[in-house]
Amino acid sequence: MIYSNRTKEQILKRVYILVIIGVVVGMAIGAGAMYLVKVNGTQIANYGDSSNWRSNAAIKKWESAEKYKFKKLDSVGLSGDLQEFIYCMSNSSGIDYAFTLGLIKTESDFTDNLVSDTYDYGLFQINTVNHEKLQKALKINDFLNPYENTRGAMYVLSHLFKKYESPEKVLMAYNLGETGAKTLWNKGVYETPYVIKVMNNAKQFANELKGSK
Repeated sequence: MIYSNRTKEQILKRVYILVIIGVVVGMAIGAGAMYLVKVNGTQIANYGDSSNWRSNAAIKKWESAEKYKFKKLDSVGLSGDLQEFIYCMSNSSGIDYAFTLGLIKTESDFTDNLVSDTYDYGLFQINTVNHEKLQKALKINDFLNPYENTRGAMYVLSHLFKKYESPEKVLMAYNLGETGAKTLWNKGVYETPYVIKVMNNAKQFANELKGSK
């Protein structure tokens, strides 16, 4: 097909315009992708940010803490503010609050500055092997700070609950590490004295919470 010079110029202009549009759209998409990565990264780093947790929007369910009818338990040797923080972290992570209290009771008996002989830190007894990972993911620097310790533990627990279908398996993985837990699972062992203790403590707190309403 033969085109006139004028037609050729028009076609070239259209091609140039299409190219420019393609470049602009591509840059916009790339910028959008970078923005999403940045936002997601910020949300992870701010997961449960305890600096001013009541106004933190990274976990929106905190804004509705009253909806969950939080009740301070006198039997738990922690301040009301810290109890509420743990309560909101549990709910927003999809983890039963009584289960969380049962775990803390078993690990540290609510002693926030406890450091074990095996280098486990704080309320949830987070071992030093996990510190670097949590520092990078959540910007945690003080694992004896009970709020930061809670952030780290709930982050770990929420990931374990996504991988394993039962609280018993989650507890075994939390206590023994996933490799250690899988070794026992391969032998047909799906419950340990640790698991039984945590679950019994959780039942006691569940009954106490029901009675506090």
